[in-house]
Amino acid sequence: MNRKLWMNPQEAAASLGISVKTLHRWDKAGKLHVARTAANHRRIGMAVIQRFQRQEEQAVRCVLYARVSTFKQTQEGNLARRLERLRVAAAEREYQVVQTIAHRAHTNPRRKKALPMLVSKSEQEERAA
Repeated sequence: MNRKLWMNPQEAAASLGISVKTLHRWDKAGKLHVARTAANHRRIGMAVIQRFQRQEEQAVRCVLYARVSTFKQTQEGNLARRLERLRVAAAEREYQVVQTIAHRAHTNPRRKKALPMLVSKSEQEERAA
């Protein structure tokens, strides 16, 4: 049984669903481990390809963030409609919603709480990863 252990860039890009140019950029950025032949041609190991494919299968996590400018907009249901549109868009893209932030904007900087909450959530996710 002759199992292929290495792919050339065209084969690897096709199996990952990306362009060859993207594959070259990933190699240059160090995102993808690429071996070189004696003639300096790129070869990508099957294990690397399989790892990237598994990562693609994992759900993308997101935070829904919606805001309105005035209390009147909140009363009229604008905030709820925006959140619902975001929920639908996330479901269509199969994103995993980890948090929902909805608020009315404030002119007083001391009352602006949503952005620090979003940044805090992002930092917590990075530490957990």
